[in-house]
Amino acid sequence: MADFKAVTVQDIHTENLENAWPALVQAVTNSEFMAMDLELSGLGNRRQLMALSVEDRYKNLTSTVRSRAVIAVGLSCFRRLNPSSDETGERWISQTFDISTLCSENYTVEPGALKFLIDHGFDFNKQYAKGLPYKRGNDQPRESEKSIRSLIGLIFTCGRPIVLHNALVDLAFLYGSFYADLPSTFDRFIADTSVIFETGLYDTKCLAEYQMRLPASFLQYIFRYSQRRNYKDSVAERRHISLLFLSPILAANIDSIKCKLRSAFTSSSEAVSSGASKAAVCAKFAAFGFCHLNNDCPKSHDLDDILDAEDAEIAKKSRRRRQRAERRAAARAQRAKGEGDELSDGEVSSSDDDDDNDSEPAAKKICKSPEAATSTVSTATCSQDQEKKAPANAVQTSKPVRKWCTGSHRAGFDAFMTGFFFAWCLRQQDQTGRGDGDVALLAPFAAHKNRISLSAKDTPLQLVKSHFARTSTQHNAKWAKLTGKT
Repeated sequence: MADFKAVTVQDIHTENLENAWPALVQAVTNSEFMAMDLELSGLGNRRQLMALSVEDRYKNLTSTVRSRAVIAVGLSCFRRLNPSSDETGERWISQTFDISTLCSENYTVEPGALKFLIDHGFDFNKQYAKGLPYKRGNDQPRESEKSIRSLIGLIFTCGRPIVLHNALVDLAFLYGSFYADLPSTFDRFIADTSVIFETGLYDTKCLAEYQMRLPASFLQYIFRYSQRRNYKDSVAERRHISLLFLSPILAANIDSIKCKLRSAFTSSSEAVSSGASKAAVCAKFAAFGFCHLNNDCPKSHDLDDILDAEDAEIAKKSRRRRQRAERRAAARAQRAKGEGDELSDGEVSSSDDDDDNDSEPAAKKICKSPEAATSTVSTATCSQDQEKKAPANAVQTSKPVRKWCTGSHRAGFDAFMTGFFFAWCLRQQDQTGRGDGDVALLAPFAAHKNRISLSAKDTPLQLVKSHFARTSTQHNAKWAKLTGKT
Protein backbone atom coordinates (compact mmCIF):
# COMPACT_ATOMS: atom_id res chain seq x y z
CA MET A 1 0.00 0.00 0.00
CA ALA A 2 1.27 3.47 -0.90
CA ASP A 3 -0.55 5.16 1.98
CA PHE A 4 0.73 3.22 5.00
CA LYS A 5 -0.29 4.55 8.40
CA ALA A 6 2.13 2.68 10.69
CA VAL A 7 5.29 0.59 10.57
CA THR A 8 5.56 -2.71 12.43
CA VAL A 9 8.89 -3.08 14.25
CA GLN A 10 9.93 -6.38 15.82
CA ASP A 11 11.88 -6.03 19.09
CA ILE A 12 14.82 -8.43 19.45
CA HIS A 13 16.54 -9.06 22.80
CA THR A 14 18.09 -11.87 24.83
CA GLU A 15 14.75 -13.45 25.77
CA ASN A 16 13.52 -13.96 22.19
CA LEU A 17 16.71 -14.16 20.12
CA GLU A 18 16.63 -17.96 20.01
CA ASN A 19 13.13 -18.04 18.50
CA ALA A 20 13.70 -15.03 16.24
CA TRP A 21 17.07 -16.13 14.84
CA PRO A 22 15.77 -18.21 11.87
CA ALA A 23 13.52 -15.33 10.77
CA LEU A 24 16.40 -12.85 11.09
CA VAL A 25 18.66 -15.01 8.92
CA GLN A 26 15.90 -15.52 6.33
CA ALA A 27 15.10 -11.79 6.18
CA VAL A 28 18.77 -10.94 5.58
CA THR A 29 19.46 -13.61 2.96
CA ASN A 30 16.21 -13.01 1.02
CA SER A 31 16.49 -9.22 0.92
CA GLU A 32 17.49 -7.15 -2.11
CA PHE A 33 19.00 -4.52 0.16
CA MET A 34 19.18 -3.80 3.88
CA ALA A 35 19.01 -0.47 5.69
CA MET A 36 20.64 -0.03 9.09
CA ASP A 37 20.78 2.56 11.85
CA LEU A 38 22.46 2.72 15.27
CA GLU A 39 21.58 4.35 18.57
CA LEU A 40 24.70 5.38 20.51
CA SER A 41 25.52 6.38 24.06
CA GLY A 42 27.16 9.55 22.75
CA LEU A 43 29.34 11.04 20.04
CA GLY A 44 31.97 12.89 22.05
CA ASN A 45 33.28 16.25 20.90
CA ARG A 46 31.28 17.19 17.80
CA ARG A 47 33.84 19.77 16.69
CA GLN A 48 36.56 17.13 16.58
CA LEU A 49 34.32 14.97 14.39
CA MET A 50 34.03 17.95 12.03
CA ALA A 51 37.78 18.52 11.72
CA LEU A 52 39.01 19.98 8.45
CA SER A 53 41.23 16.99 7.70
CA VAL A 54 39.44 13.70 7.07
CA GLU A 55 42.35 11.85 8.70
CA ASP A 56 41.86 13.91 11.86
CA ARG A 57 38.15 13.13 11.77
CA TYR A 58 38.90 9.43 11.63
CA LYS A 59 41.39 9.66 14.50
CA ASN A 60 38.82 11.39 16.70
CA LEU A 61 36.09 9.00 15.57
CA THR A 62 38.26 6.03 16.50
CA SER A 63 38.61 7.41 20.03
CA THR A 64 34.84 7.86 20.23
CA VAL A 65 34.11 4.29 19.10
CA ARG A 66 36.46 2.91 21.76
CA SER A 67 34.86 4.93 24.57
CA ARG A 68 31.15 4.89 23.62
CA ALA A 69 28.72 2.04 23.00
CA VAL A 70 26.03 0.93 20.57
CA ILE A 71 22.80 0.59 22.57
CA ALA A 72 20.48 -0.45 19.70
CA VAL A 73 20.82 -1.69 16.12
CA GLY A 74 18.04 -1.06 13.61
CA LEU A 75 17.71 -3.40 10.63
CA SER A 76 15.12 -3.08 7.86
CA CYS A 77 15.14 -5.62 5.02
CA PHE A 78 13.48 -4.83 1.66
CA ARG A 79 12.57 -7.22 -1.14
CA ARG A 80 10.65 -6.63 -4.39
CA LEU A 81 7.60 -8.67 -5.40
CA ASN A 82 7.26 -9.67 -9.05
CA PRO A 83 9.03 -6.73 -10.73
CA SER A 84 7.28 -5.69 -13.93
CA SER A 85 7.78 -2.82 -16.36
CA ASP A 86 4.00 -2.68 -17.00
CA GLU A 87 3.03 -1.57 -13.50
CA THR A 88 3.28 1.99 -12.21
CA GLY A 89 3.17 0.70 -8.64
CA GLU A 90 6.14 -1.43 -7.58
CA ARG A 91 5.48 -3.73 -4.63
CA TRP A 92 8.02 -4.24 -1.86
CA ILE A 93 8.06 -6.43 1.24
CA SER A 94 9.57 -4.85 4.35
CA GLN A 95 10.66 -6.44 7.63
CA THR A 96 12.04 -4.19 10.36
CA PHE A 97 13.85 -5.17 13.56
CA ASP A 98 14.96 -3.15 16.59
CA ILE A 99 17.78 -5.03 18.35
CA SER A 100 18.72 -4.00 21.89
CA THR A 101 22.46 -4.32 22.63
CA LEU A 102 24.51 -4.00 25.80
CA CYS A 103 28.27 -3.47 25.82
CA SER A 104 29.94 -5.69 28.43
CA GLU A 105 32.83 -3.25 28.86
CA ASN A 106 32.91 0.16 30.51
CA TYR A 107 31.71 2.96 28.27
CA THR A 108 30.86 6.63 28.46
CA VAL A 109 27.25 7.75 28.60
CA GLU A 110 26.52 11.36 27.65
CA PRO A 111 23.61 13.04 29.48
CA GLY A 112 22.56 14.89 26.34
CA ALA A 113 22.29 11.67 24.34
CA LEU A 114 20.31 9.96 27.10
CA LYS A 115 17.88 12.84 27.42
CA PHE A 116 17.34 12.91 23.68
CA LEU A 117 16.61 9.18 23.56
CA ILE A 118 14.32 9.27 26.60
CA ASP A 119 12.38 12.17 25.10
CA HIS A 120 11.83 10.01 22.02
CA GLY A 121 10.63 6.95 23.92
CA PHE A 122 13.79 4.83 24.27
CA ASP A 123 13.44 2.18 27.02
CA PHE A 124 16.72 1.99 28.94
CA ASN A 125 15.26 -0.50 31.43
CA LYS A 126 14.74 -3.01 28.62
CA GLN A 127 18.16 -2.28 27.15
CA TYR A 128 20.03 -2.92 30.39
CA ALA A 129 17.91 -5.95 31.33
CA LYS A 130 17.63 -7.67 27.93
CA GLY A 131 20.21 -6.14 25.59
CA LEU A 132 22.31 -8.59 23.56
CA PRO A 133 25.78 -8.58 25.16
CA TYR A 134 28.88 -7.82 23.11
CA LYS A 135 32.50 -6.71 23.49
CA ARG A 136 34.22 -4.26 21.20
CA GLY A 137 37.03 -5.10 18.80
CA ASN A 138 38.18 -8.54 17.71
CA ASP A 139 36.29 -11.79 18.26
CA GLN A 140 36.27 -13.25 21.74
CA PRO A 141 36.94 -16.94 22.52
CA ARG A 142 33.86 -19.18 22.50
CA GLU A 143 31.69 -16.61 20.72
CA SER A 144 28.05 -17.68 20.44
CA GLU A 145 26.77 -18.58 16.97
CA LYS A 146 23.59 -16.62 17.69
CA SER A 147 24.76 -13.18 18.71
CA ILE A 148 24.78 -9.62 17.45
CA ARG A 149 28.35 -10.11 16.24
CA SER A 150 27.32 -13.18 14.22
CA LEU A 151 24.37 -11.27 12.73
CA ILE A 152 26.59 -8.37 11.63
CA GLY A 153 29.03 -10.87 10.12
CA LEU A 154 26.18 -12.39 8.13
CA ILE A 155 25.04 -8.97 6.92
CA PHE A 156 28.57 -8.09 5.80
CA THR A 157 29.09 -11.34 3.87
CA CYS A 158 25.65 -12.11 2.39
CA GLY A 159 26.35 -10.11 -0.79
CA ARG A 160 23.49 -7.63 -0.40
CA PRO A 161 23.81 -3.82 -0.64
CA ILE A 162 23.79 -1.95 2.68
CA VAL A 163 22.08 1.43 3.05
CA LEU A 164 22.96 3.90 5.83
CA HIS A 165 22.19 7.57 6.47
CA ASN A 166 25.16 9.87 7.10
CA ALA A 167 27.15 6.69 7.02
CA LEU A 168 30.64 7.45 8.35
CA VAL A 169 29.82 7.38 12.09
CA ASP A 170 27.60 4.28 11.89
CA LEU A 171 30.14 2.54 9.67
CA ALA A 172 32.96 3.11 12.18
CA PHE A 173 30.79 1.89 15.09
CA LEU A 174 29.68 -1.22 13.18
CA TYR A 175 33.29 -2.07 12.37
CA GLY A 176 34.79 -1.30 15.79
CA SER A 177 31.97 -2.77 17.88
CA PHE A 178 30.98 -5.96 16.03
CA TYR A 179 33.68 -6.76 13.47
CA ALA A 180 37.27 -6.06 14.58
CA ASP A 181 39.54 -3.43 16.09
CA LEU A 182 39.52 -0.27 14.02
CA PRO A 183 42.67 0.13 11.90
CA SER A 184 45.23 2.63 13.11
CA THR A 185 45.18 4.66 9.88
CA PHE A 186 42.41 6.08 7.76
CA ASP A 187 43.82 4.58 4.53
CA ARG A 188 43.61 1.06 5.96
CA PHE A 189 40.06 1.67 7.20
CA ILE A 190 39.07 2.67 3.65
CA ALA A 191 40.87 -0.40 2.25
CA ASP A 192 39.08 -2.73 4.69
CA THR A 193 35.61 -1.31 4.07
CA SER A 194 36.10 -1.36 0.30
CA VAL A 195 36.53 -5.13 0.57
CA ILE A 196 33.62 -5.62 3.00
CA PHE A 197 31.19 -3.58 0.91
CA GLU A 198 32.22 -4.76 -2.52
CA THR A 199 28.54 -5.33 -3.33
CA GLY A 200 27.76 -1.75 -2.45
CA LEU A 201 27.27 0.70 0.42
CA TYR A 202 24.84 3.57 -0.19
CA ASP A 203 24.41 6.72 1.87
CA THR A 204 20.92 8.25 1.65
CA LYS A 205 22.23 11.63 2.78
CA CYS A 206 24.57 11.57 -0.21
CA LEU A 207 21.69 10.57 -2.50
CA ALA A 208 19.45 13.34 -1.17
CA GLU A 209 22.14 15.98 -1.70
CA TYR A 210 23.83 14.91 -4.94
CA GLN A 211 21.24 12.81 -6.80
CA MET A 212 17.74 13.95 -5.77
CA ARG A 213 18.82 17.56 -4.97
CA LEU A 214 16.38 17.95 -2.09
CA PRO A 215 16.14 21.22 -0.09
CA ALA A 216 17.25 19.37 3.09
CA SER A 217 18.92 16.02 3.75
CA PHE A 218 18.27 15.05 7.39
CA LEU A 219 16.58 11.67 7.79
CA GLN A 220 13.12 12.67 9.01
CA TYR A 221 12.80 15.22 6.20
CA ILE A 222 13.77 12.92 3.34
CA PHE A 223 11.44 10.19 4.64
CA ARG A 224 8.41 12.47 4.95
CA TYR A 225 9.21 14.12 1.62
CA SER A 226 9.36 10.75 -0.18
CA GLN A 227 6.29 9.44 1.66
CA ARG A 228 4.21 12.43 0.53
CA ARG A 229 5.54 12.35 -3.02
CA ASN A 230 4.94 8.62 -3.23
CA TYR A 231 1.30 9.08 -2.20
CA LYS A 232 0.78 11.85 -4.78
CA ASP A 233 2.28 9.65 -7.48
CA SER A 234 0.04 6.73 -6.54
CA VAL A 235 -3.07 8.94 -6.79
CA ALA A 236 -1.91 10.27 -10.17
CA GLU A 237 -1.01 6.73 -11.33
CA ARG A 238 2.63 7.61 -11.80
CA ARG A 239 5.59 5.47 -10.75
CA HIS A 240 5.48 4.73 -7.04
CA ILE A 241 6.09 1.94 -4.53
CA SER A 242 3.61 -0.03 -2.42
CA LEU A 243 4.66 -1.70 0.82
CA LEU A 244 3.62 -4.99 2.33
CA PHE A 245 4.57 -5.58 5.97
CA LEU A 246 5.01 -9.23 6.86
CA SER A 247 3.30 -10.57 9.97
CA PRO A 248 5.57 -10.28 13.02
CA ILE A 249 7.50 -13.40 13.91
CA LEU A 250 6.80 -12.90 17.63
CA ALA A 251 3.45 -11.24 18.29
CA ALA A 252 4.35 -10.44 21.91
CA ASN A 253 7.35 -8.25 21.00
CA ILE A 254 6.20 -5.79 18.38
CA ASP A 255 5.81 -2.04 18.25
CA SER A 256 3.58 -0.27 15.74
CA ILE A 257 5.02 3.18 15.04
CA LYS A 258 2.57 5.62 13.53
CA CYS A 259 3.57 7.72 10.53
CA LYS A 260 0.18 8.55 9.00
CA LEU A 261 -0.06 11.43 6.56
CA ARG A 262 -2.31 14.31 7.47
CA SER A 263 -5.93 13.81 6.49
CA ALA A 264 -5.89 17.26 4.86
CA PHE A 265 -3.07 16.06 2.60
CA THR A 266 -4.62 12.74 1.60
CA SER A 267 -8.12 14.19 1.09
CA SER A 268 -7.09 17.16 -1.04
CA SER A 269 -3.66 17.55 -2.60
CA GLU A 270 -4.74 20.86 -4.10
CA ALA A 271 -5.39 22.31 -0.65
CA VAL A 272 -1.88 21.41 0.47
CA SER A 273 -0.20 22.73 -2.64
CA SER A 274 -2.02 26.03 -2.28
CA GLY A 275 -0.73 26.46 1.24
CA ALA A 276 -3.38 24.94 3.50
CA SER A 277 -1.02 25.11 6.49
CA LYS A 278 -0.29 28.69 7.53
CA ALA A 279 1.98 27.91 10.47
CA ALA A 280 5.26 29.84 10.58
CA VAL A 281 8.07 27.29 10.27
CA CYS A 282 11.52 27.38 11.84
CA ALA A 283 13.98 27.98 9.00
CA LYS A 284 16.91 26.43 10.87
CA PHE A 285 15.02 23.24 11.69
CA ALA A 286 13.72 23.04 8.13
CA ALA A 287 17.27 23.19 6.79
CA PHE A 288 19.23 21.08 9.30
CA GLY A 289 16.74 19.09 11.41
CA PHE A 290 17.64 20.71 14.72
CA CYS A 291 17.12 23.99 16.54
CA HIS A 292 19.00 25.13 19.62
CA LEU A 293 15.79 26.57 21.09
CA ASN A 294 14.08 23.15 20.98
CA ASN A 295 10.58 23.45 22.46
CA ASP A 296 11.16 27.11 23.29
CA CYS A 297 11.26 27.98 19.59
CA PRO A 298 8.16 30.06 18.73
CA LYS A 299 7.98 28.55 15.22
CA SER A 300 6.86 25.14 14.05
CA HIS A 301 9.16 22.13 13.80
CA ASP A 302 6.37 20.09 12.20
CA LEU A 303 7.66 18.42 9.03
CA ASP A 304 4.23 18.58 7.42
CA ASP A 305 4.14 22.34 8.05
CA ILE A 306 7.61 22.64 6.51
CA LEU A 307 6.69 20.61 3.44
CA ASP A 308 3.35 22.40 3.08
CA ALA A 309 5.20 25.71 3.03
CA GLU A 310 7.61 24.40 0.38
CA ASP A 311 4.72 23.11 -1.74
CA ALA A 312 2.93 26.45 -1.42
CA GLU A 313 6.06 28.33 -2.53
CA ILE A 314 6.51 26.02 -5.53
CA ALA A 315 2.85 26.48 -6.48
CA LYS A 316 3.21 30.24 -6.12
CA LYS A 317 6.24 30.37 -8.42
CA SER A 318 4.51 28.11 -10.94
CA ARG A 319 1.44 30.35 -10.92
CA ARG A 320 3.59 33.43 -11.50
CA ARG A 321 5.40 31.79 -14.41
CA ARG A 322 2.09 30.78 -15.94
CA GLN A 323 0.69 34.31 -15.57
CA ARG A 324 3.82 35.84 -17.12
CA ALA A 325 3.55 33.43 -20.04
CA GLU A 326 -0.12 34.34 -20.53
CA ARG A 327 0.67 38.05 -20.49
CA ARG A 328 3.49 37.63 -23.01
CA ALA A 329 1.24 35.55 -25.27
CA ALA A 330 -1.50 38.18 -25.08
CA ALA A 331 1.00 40.95 -25.85
CA ARG A 332 2.34 39.07 -28.86
CA ALA A 333 -1.19 38.51 -30.13
CA GLN A 334 -1.96 42.23 -29.83
CA ARG A 335 1.20 43.20 -31.68
CA ALA A 336 0.51 40.68 -34.46
CA LYS A 337 -3.03 41.99 -34.87
CA GLY A 338 -1.87 45.63 -34.97
CA GLU A 339 0.80 44.92 -37.60
CA GLY A 340 -1.51 42.86 -39.82
CA ASP A 341 -4.52 45.23 -40.02
CA GLU A 342 -4.69 48.53 -41.85
CA LEU A 343 -5.69 51.44 -39.70
CA SER A 344 -9.22 52.76 -40.23
CA ASP A 345 -11.00 55.65 -38.60
CA GLY A 346 -12.63 53.32 -36.09
CA GLU A 347 -9.30 51.71 -35.36
CA VAL A 348 -7.69 55.09 -34.73
CA SER A 349 -10.31 55.96 -32.14
CA SER A 350 -9.85 52.55 -30.55
CA SER A 351 -6.14 53.20 -30.35
CA ASP A 352 -6.82 56.52 -28.69
CA ASP A 353 -8.99 54.78 -26.12
CA ASP A 354 -6.12 52.46 -25.33
CA ASP A 355 -3.80 55.42 -24.83
CA ASP A 356 -6.26 56.90 -22.39
CA ASN A 357 -6.04 53.67 -20.36
CA ASP A 358 -2.26 53.81 -19.96
CA SER A 359 -2.72 54.83 -16.35
CA GLU A 360 -4.19 51.39 -15.62
CA PRO A 361 -1.88 48.63 -14.38
CA ALA A 362 -0.09 46.75 -17.13
CA ALA A 363 -1.55 43.46 -15.99
CA LYS A 364 -5.11 44.75 -16.52
CA LYS A 365 -4.27 46.05 -20.02
CA ILE A 366 -2.59 42.88 -21.24
CA CYS A 367 -4.57 40.15 -19.49
CA LYS A 368 -7.80 39.80 -21.40
CA SER A 369 -8.95 36.46 -19.98
CA PRO A 370 -11.48 36.53 -17.11
CA GLU A 371 -9.31 34.18 -15.06
CA ALA A 372 -6.25 36.43 -15.29
CA ALA A 373 -8.27 39.52 -14.44
CA THR A 374 -9.79 37.79 -11.43
CA SER A 375 -6.34 36.70 -10.26
CA THR A 376 -5.01 40.26 -10.52
CA VAL A 377 -7.92 41.76 -8.60
CA SER A 378 -7.81 39.12 -5.87
CA THR A 379 -4.05 39.64 -5.44
CA ALA A 380 -4.47 43.36 -4.98
CA THR A 381 -7.35 42.85 -2.54
CA CYS A 382 -5.32 40.32 -0.59
CA SER A 383 -2.40 42.72 -0.17
CA GLN A 384 -4.74 45.44 1.07
CA ASP A 385 -6.37 43.06 3.53
CA GLN A 386 -2.96 42.02 4.85
CA GLU A 387 -2.06 45.65 5.54
CA LYS A 388 -5.31 46.17 7.42
CA LYS A 389 -4.92 42.94 9.44
CA ALA A 390 -1.24 43.33 10.33
CA PRO A 391 -1.83 44.00 14.06
CA ALA A 392 -4.07 40.96 14.34
CA ASN A 393 -1.46 38.74 12.72
CA ALA A 394 1.17 40.02 15.13
CA VAL A 395 -0.97 38.86 18.04
CA GLN A 396 -1.59 35.46 16.47
CA THR A 397 2.14 34.61 16.36
CA SER A 398 2.08 34.22 20.14
CA LYS A 399 -0.18 31.16 19.85
CA PRO A 400 1.45 27.78 20.55
CA VAL A 401 2.64 25.94 17.46
CA ARG A 402 3.00 22.23 16.80
CA LYS A 403 6.17 20.40 17.74
CA TRP A 404 5.84 17.20 15.83
CA CYS A 405 8.24 14.51 14.73
CA THR A 406 7.57 11.82 12.15
CA GLY A 407 6.87 8.63 14.05
CA SER A 408 9.43 7.88 16.74
CA HIS A 409 13.20 8.11 17.07
CA ARG A 410 14.21 4.46 17.36
CA ALA A 411 16.92 2.51 15.58
CA GLY A 412 14.43 0.17 13.89
CA PHE A 413 12.17 2.93 12.61
CA ASP A 414 15.13 5.06 11.53
CA ALA A 415 16.40 2.06 9.55
CA PHE A 416 12.97 1.74 7.91
CA MET A 417 12.92 5.44 6.99
CA THR A 418 16.36 5.04 5.41
CA GLY A 419 15.27 1.99 3.43
CA PHE A 420 11.96 3.49 2.29
CA PHE A 421 13.68 6.58 0.91
CA PHE A 422 16.20 4.40 -0.93
CA ALA A 423 13.46 2.22 -2.46
CA TRP A 424 11.47 5.31 -3.50
CA CYS A 425 14.58 6.84 -5.10
CA LEU A 426 15.19 3.64 -7.05
CA ARG A 427 11.67 3.76 -8.43
CA GLN A 428 11.89 7.45 -9.29
CA GLN A 429 15.25 7.14 -11.04
CA ASP A 430 14.47 3.95 -12.96
CA GLN A 431 14.64 4.85 -16.67
CA THR A 432 15.23 1.41 -18.15
CA GLY A 433 12.25 -0.64 -16.97
CA ARG A 434 12.25 -3.30 -14.33
CA GLY A 435 14.79 -6.02 -14.79
CA ASP A 436 15.68 -8.92 -12.56
CA GLY A 437 18.82 -8.87 -10.46
CA ASP A 438 20.76 -6.36 -8.40
CA VAL A 439 22.49 -4.86 -11.46
CA ALA A 440 19.23 -3.66 -13.01
CA LEU A 441 17.85 -2.60 -9.62
CA LEU A 442 20.84 -0.48 -8.61
CA ALA A 443 21.83 0.78 -12.06
CA PRO A 444 20.46 4.33 -11.47
CA PHE A 445 22.80 4.76 -8.49
CA ALA A 446 25.98 3.24 -9.88
CA ALA A 447 27.73 6.60 -9.54
CA HIS A 448 26.90 6.73 -5.81
CA LYS A 449 28.06 3.24 -4.87
CA ASN A 450 30.44 3.36 -1.87
CA ARG A 451 30.20 7.15 -1.61
CA ILE A 452 29.69 8.67 1.84
CA SER A 453 28.51 12.17 2.65
CA LEU A 454 30.94 14.28 4.69
CA SER A 455 29.60 17.19 6.70
CA ALA A 456 31.04 20.59 5.70
CA LYS A 457 32.65 19.05 2.60
CA ASP A 458 31.69 19.76 -1.01
CA THR A 459 32.38 16.25 -2.28
CA PRO A 460 31.58 12.84 -0.77
CA LEU A 461 34.14 10.33 0.47
CA GLN A 462 34.64 7.32 -1.82
CA LEU A 463 35.45 3.90 -0.38
CA VAL A 464 38.14 2.89 -2.86
CA LYS A 465 41.31 1.07 -1.86
CA SER A 466 44.46 3.03 -2.61
CA HIS A 467 47.30 1.33 -4.50
CA PHE A 468 49.57 2.43 -1.65
CA ALA A 469 47.45 1.06 1.25
CA ARG A 470 47.03 -2.48 2.50
CA THR A 471 44.16 -4.02 4.39
CA SER A 472 44.69 -4.42 8.14
CA THR A 473 45.79 -7.65 9.80
CA GLN A 474 42.66 -7.90 11.96
CA HIS A 475 40.43 -7.48 8.93
CA ASN A 476 42.28 -10.17 6.98
CA ALA A 477 41.88 -12.64 9.84
CA LYS A 478 38.18 -11.82 10.36
CA TRP A 479 37.34 -11.89 6.65
CA ALA A 480 39.06 -15.26 6.21
CA LYS A 481 37.06 -16.63 9.16
CA LEU A 482 33.74 -15.40 7.73
CA THR A 483 34.24 -16.23 4.07
CA GLY A 484 37.02 -18.76 3.92
CA LYS A 485 38.91 -16.39 1.62
CA THR A 486 42.35 -14.93 2.33
